[in-house]
Amino acid sequence: MAAACTVLAPALAHAGTVVSETESNPQPGIKLVARVESNPSNRIWVAYVSLCNDYVHVTATAPASSFQTPGSWGSSQGVQLALNGDFFFAGPSIYGDAVGNGMRWPVSKTGASTPSKWYYQRHGWIAFGDDWVEFSHTERTKLKDKDRFGIQYGFKPTEVTTEIPNGTQSLVSGFPELVIEGQTYTCPSPTDSSCFPDRTDMRTRHPRSAMGLTEDRKTFILVAVDGRSSASVGMYGAELAALMADLGAYEAFNIDGGGSTAMWVDGQGYVNNPSDGSARSVGNHWGIFAGMAGGKARDPGACFVPGGCYPVALPEAENETFKDLPSSADAFDEAQLLLDAGITNGCQSSPRMFCPKCPITRGQAVTFLVRAAGISTANPPATPTFGDVPTTHVFYPAIEAAAAAGITTGCGDGDFCPKKKVTRGQFAAMTRRTTGWPSESPGMATYGDVPTDHLFYGDIEALNSHCVTTDCGSGNYCPDQSVNRAQSAIFIARAFNLDGINDACSNVGGGGSSGAGASGGTGGNGGVSGGQGGGGAPDAAGGASNSGQSTRTELNDGGCGCHAVGSEEPNVFERIASALVGRR
Repeated sequence: MAAACTVLAPALAHAGTVVSETESNPQPGIKLVARVESNPSNRIWVAYVSLCNDYVHVTATAPASSFQTPGSWGSSQGVQLALNGDFFFAGPSIYGDAVGNGMRWPVSKTGASTPSKWYYQRHGWIAFGDDWVEFSHTERTKLKDKDRFGIQYGFKPTEVTTEIPNGTQSLVSGFPELVIEGQTYTCPSPTDSSCFPDRTDMRTRHPRSAMGLTEDRKTFILVAVDGRSSASVGMYGAELAALMADLGAYEAFNIDGGGSTAMWVDGQGYVNNPSDGSARSVGNHWGIFAGMAGGKARDPGACFVPGGCYPVALPEAENETFKDLPSSADAFDEAQLLLDAGITNGCQSSPRMFCPKCPITRGQAVTFLVRAAGISTANPPATPTFGDVPTTHVFYPAIEAAAAAGITTGCGDGDFCPKKKVTRGQFAAMTRRTTGWPSESPGMATYGDVPTDHLFYGDIEALNSHCVTTDCGSGNYCPDQSVNRAQSAIFIARAFNLDGINDACSNVGGGGSSGAGASGGTGGNGGVSGGQGGGGAPDAAGGASNSGQSTRTELNDGGCGCHAVGSEEPNVFERIASALVGRR
């Protein structure tokens, strides 16, 4: 067997030969790679940021009033790594969009204020929110190159827009795009006029900075390439694109380079050699908190989980109703039944998403149950029952209907806590009360973690008797665990026997809520005890009388189950006017 070669050959489209790579871990969750190349000579620094590592959080510069170097800004923020951000001009104003510490930069400080400039709305971006990361293609990719790359993913993949995802905490823009959904931007020659036609500076060698994401969105890649010296001559744009693909980027963007390129690491200072001789003050920055030294919460801030609260289409669900819910997923059938019944329209309407792993809130839970039972939400009281749910609240009609029907008595102290997550135990109690089934207390507990003296024992056992409950593994129920959208769909579809899904259970049916128009279900020992009702906008207020008339409502619950797309769109759900009619 031939011995392994220790000198790496260059990638097919890459300019240089890799001479050496040195890895270090300045903090848990950050892998720093120093790469040396020859033919031509270049010095490259790569930071791989593991977004799902404990204590890792991503930040960016908040609206700025003065320039700062990456090191000065990084030190003031307490981050463990900082890199220069977007291209900028005096002010500072940046070419694209920007968000830092959850604050969006004012239009006057971004490229959106300069429609006459050549760079106007040409940028793409990478953005981070709570438990999600998203990207948006550049103008050229969305419009002129969409067929070339067959783009499908990212934020509004074929629409140039000033909207950004609701809940964005950090965002940095850049262009041109280097790697597009796993495809490297290539050119006949790195100096050809057709190569990156929007930016002539990509056709000469310069120091470079870039940002990228892996396909699973779990690794953020930040890169600094030195230039303008004999030790490191810099890169053409085409070479930078090939480099980012070689480093594992599925999506990548060019950001400000030249004299602005500077990567700073806490305790080490600048790891690269800025071409100005010292670090330049720049418009904005990326910052990484990592390890306990960052002082952030242990739970990572932007660990992306497909199917979670941020709706992202999955390739395996391309032909399904919900583009994030493939046929092999839990609750695939149940989610469709809830859609057909008008109980929920999903967490996003275009493209339609379900967000199956996103926890539901108390407001959403009672709204689902009220609709499932056909309880009228017309004519809610003029005086609120709960101190934290005013008449203007998006879930006010449903919460008041649930209270009147005896489904809920609130969370204590006269409040309802509409945005608080619902536990599996609480949801069992709400579901049992909605159906009208009596509490059950067998002498032997079904689940190992729900003993006979548990607060929700009678509720959970009643649902188990009606074949509604699902365990959480190892014979347990996990009563204190949050209910997600997939689990709630399973519970509701079975409890109300939507389309006969629970016909096989001999104990389905009967009961019925005390609320007008409630449906107790259908099955072996019982028939339909309810009638018509429902309708309204999914996952929010509205609702309908039990005569089948629905009420449209502009809505946005602000919870994780409701992902608003941009500040100018108050409702991401498609309004539905179909009323719940009598069920089998």
